[in-house]
This record gives sequence, C-alpha cells and structure tokens, in this order.
Amino acid sequence: MALGYALVGCGSFGNFCLQQYRTLGAVQLIGVYDESPALAKKTADAFGLRQYGSYDDVLADPAVDLIHLATPPFTHAVLAIPALTAGKHLLCEKPLAVDGDDATRMLAAARTADRVLAVNLVMRYDPINRVVKQILDEKILGEPIAGSMLNLARDNQLAPGHWFWDTQKSGGIFIEHVVHFFDLFEMWLGPAEVLSAYNGRRPGNDKIIEQVRCLTRHTPSPGHTVLIEQYHGFHQSEKMDRQELRLVCERGDLLLRGWLSESIEIDALLDANGVARLKALLGDYGVSLSSQGFGDETIEARHKSWAAEGRYKIAAKLPYPKPQLYGNVIRDLLADQAAYVADRSHVRAITELNGLRSLETARQAYNKAEANEATA
Repeated sequence: MALGYALVGCGSFGNFCLQQYRTLGAVQLIGVYDESPALAKKTADAFGLRQYGSYDDVLADPAVDLIHLATPPFTHAVLAIPALTAGKHLLCEKPLAVDGDDATRMLAAARTADRVLAVNLVMRYDPINRVVKQILDEKILGEPIAGSMLNLARDNQLAPGHWFWDTQKSGGIFIEHVVHFFDLFEMWLGPAEVLSAYNGRRPGNDKIIEQVRCLTRHTPSPGHTVLIEQYHGFHQSEKMDRQELRLVCERGDLLLRGWLSESIEIDALLDANGVARLKALLGDYGVSLSSQGFGDETIEARHKSWAAEGRYKIAAKLPYPKPQLYGNVIRDLLADQAAYVADRSHVRAITELNGLRSLETARQAYNKAEANEATA
C-alpha cells in the first residue's frame, strides 16, 4: 500500500521532489505546507494537492503516513520530534540536525514511536558510486590507499543574507553540505576520524565561511589506513561549477566527476580478468577502453607483486543528464525507505545511524576548524 506523503517546505527543491515522487508508486501525494501561505497555495495548485493551514493540520491528517521536511537544518528537530510522536514516518533533508544533541533526541523519538527517520543522503544511490563500492570490495585495483574530493561550487543562488551562510541555521559547509561526502566515504571505506579541518572566510565579508578543508582517516580493516582530503568551496560562477573525486589504489586510480558521480575514469595495471570485470560492472554506461599492453608481467609495489598484462584506461558515463540522475536517486531513496516500512526485513542503503554518523563526523570537522581559527 502506498504511503500518504505530505511535503513541508515548498521551495524549489521541495517542488522538484514532488515532480519526482508523483510517478513513484510507493507513495501517494496528499498535501503541502509552508510558512508562506502563498507559496504553499502555488505548490498545491500546481500538483493538485491539499494546502494545510498549519503544521498541526499536517500532523492531524490521518491520510498522511510520511512527512518530508524540505526545510532549513535548524528547523529539523523542532519539526521532526512532534511528527514522530504523532506516529508519522519522516524523510528529512540533510543534515539530520545542526546540533548533535538534537539529532540524538530525534533518533530516540523515532525508536520510541517505531517510525522511520530517513535522511536524504543520496550518494549511496548513485549508480557509479555503487560500482565503485563493488570495485573496492572485490579489490580489483588492490587496496585503497588515499583519496581526495575537490568541490568548486557555484554560489549565485546564495545571497549574502541566505540561511546557508549562517552557521546557527545551517551548521556551516561541513554540516550542511559535506555530510553527503562523509557518508559516501564511509560507505566505501568505513567510519572516519577527522584529523584536521580548516575554514576560509570571504574577503570583504568575514562573516561568510566560503571554503573548508579537512583530512580524515579511515580504517577499512585492521592495520589498513586510508587518508582522504576534502576541499569544498562555494565561490564559483554557475558556468564554472565543477567537482572531482579521486581514489588512489595499489593498482591504479579512479576519477569521478560531478557533484553526484556522472562519469568515471579508471587508469590501472590489470590482467584480462580485471579488465573484463570492470567492463561488466560498467557495461550499461558506454564504456570506452584504451590500453598500453606490455605482455604478462609481474608488477611490484608496496612490497607486493601481482600479474598484469597492460596499463588500461577505462571510461564510462551515465547516459542521461544531471537533473535526471538527481531525480533517480531521490526516488530510489524514498522507495528504499517505503520498502522498509512495508517489510522490516528489507535492508536499506541509508538508515537512521547513517544520518547520525555523518552529522557526528561533520561536527568533528566543524569543531576542529573553529578551534584552528581561534588559535590562528
């Protein structure tokens, strides 16, 4: 049976979600609420839905099984706990909350009510990210060693007074945004320990933290350390918005491009079996292959050896544009949560603990960055 769905927060992202969920059989769109009645009416009229006059009206509607909070981070706890207490499942935009104590209270309310508290951490649903997980798990490129994320993001939609820049409302870049990538690297490499973190403020307006950097350590298995460096800056024009994520492994590199991973490039020393496996994993995404063969050789590195027949460059790209990719992943996340509501034996890609752990890592980074500024 489809879950009755109500949207709270009728901004552009909330409307984008409605466009995607209207075709999702797992939910039935019921109504919308926003603090701006005019905005709520515009959205309700556009999608043929109910317009609620208050948030209490949303909570009181027996047709609503699941509430989606598409609202700024500082509102999440105050809205989520009454919803969970009222017996509603919840889909919450990232981060789970700004404050760790609020997040803990939210999870406690979800457990007490036996309700789902999902966080919209969509990276785990990106098909290329999932392929990378298989490559790492199967050790096709050997063990991972290090990685980096370079995010050069546009800020043309973030006016100086936007809540995004207010750390009391958003938590700052680490908490509002980098939670996505803390969760992604945890998916690939296990939990993170933040070793260092730094802020960079905007010249001429030092109230704005426009860039952050951090170094994390992951331990996928005992004695195995992977270091990940991330840089996220919101200071580019729309036309120069770009992202690159690189993972360095024993036998080669993986390079992903896009905020969500839209393409992958692999440069590695492989044998025929490794090449065949990578082509099979990426077969739906237009694989191109080039090679520099050198016969069957024994390769040595890290005091190890393995057989390889050449240096291969393999590239693949998703066959649809970024908006479609984004629509796909948010639909897949909600369908995943709805499947769990229907059958508690279903294994979700994202759970409540993922939302909490990504926030805890982000708060570690935020606190270290603040401490570094205080002692500079």
